[in-house]
Amino acid sequence: MNVKALCAYLKVSRSGYYKWKKSPESKLERENQYIMEILMNEFIASNQQAGYRSLTMILRRNHGLIVNHKRVRRLMRKLGIASIIRRKRKNCTISSEQEAAENILNRNFKAEKPNEKWVTDVTYLSYG
Repeated sequence: MNVKALCAYLKVSRSGYYKWKKSPESKLERENQYIMEILMNEFIASNQQAGYRSLTMILRRNHGLIVNHKRVRRLMRKLGIASIIRRKRKNCTISSEQEAAENILNRNFKAEKPNEKWVTDVTYLSYG
């Protein structure tokens, strides 16, 4: 496909395309390339677990670069790298038969006279 057809497809003027192609790389683009190299190396060194927050700290502490976390996140997205997000572990206790007390009341909480049935919940206490 020729340049004229591509520019027409992308709705860009040919002169604008050639001006963009001829223009030198800006200081910001060179800086981004340098930061992306560091990000990739540090990400691989962290066993692909570092996220944008930790990589921002690494850039500040180890390399002396003061970079916004949003920029680090954008550059990571451009590189196609993302940290592994751990799933939250559910906190649940598995009770065994020997820990459970016998159900004497069987949810019949009505008492015929005062002080006949006393009930409380002690599941928050650990014992045994």
